[in-house]
Amino acid sequence: MLRHVIQVTCVAGSALLSSLPASAAERFIVMAFDDVAAGADEAVYTACKNARLDGASPSGLISAQRFSLNDVQMFGGVRVQMPKYLTLFELTASDEVAAAKSVDDSALQHPCAGTDPAKSLRYVYRASGDTMQRTHPDPKIPADGTARQSYAHIVFTVPNDAVKDQFEGWYFSCHMPEILERTGLVSGQRGVGGTGTGAIAATATMGLYRIELPSGMT
Repeated sequence: MLRHVIQVTCVAGSALLSSLPASAAERFIVMAFDDVAAGADEAVYTACKNARLDGASPSGLISAQRFSLNDVQMFGGVRVQMPKYLTLFELTASDEVAAAKSVDDSALQHPCAGTDPAKSLRYVYRASGDTMQRTHPDPKIPADGTARQSYAHIVFTVPNDAVKDQFEGWYFSCHMPEILERTGLVSGQRGVGGTGTGAIAATATMGLYRIELPSGMT
């Protein structure tokens, strides 16, 4: 099985936007990667991207949040060079094409000054099943309201065709619950039927995990 892993950190000032309750039936995950061009003012670029996200309202939007690539990855895996920034959308739509178009028309139609077009990548996955939540308290995380930093952990997977069905059953019943026992892991979501191109080819399946850790803890 091929496996590529990326961890990204929520950009300061980028709140999790949410407008609709989740619906697993026709729910999609859109990952829009981008980066600043060489010589451009990164502070101006990131301010523009954050403002664009605040004003974005794709049809069927469930949530949207902006991240930056971790310089030091928390977990092991195959490291592939990806653009520095990621905007992560969850939304409802009739199909993958409609989900991509909704994001393109609302949030990505007008690139910010300083965008490197060669590093503008987009992946779309259909959510498979409901989001799985952590079920046990995390003994290493204080429950006292300490400020936390949000992360996303993305695992692109290519299971062997001969055992694909067994793999998915194992992933849902064994692997994902075990992963959610790790420090800081709060939820996991499986995505299937990926489309898109980039340093990592779109895979048949992927895992999206949300992590929350006290500031300064990695």
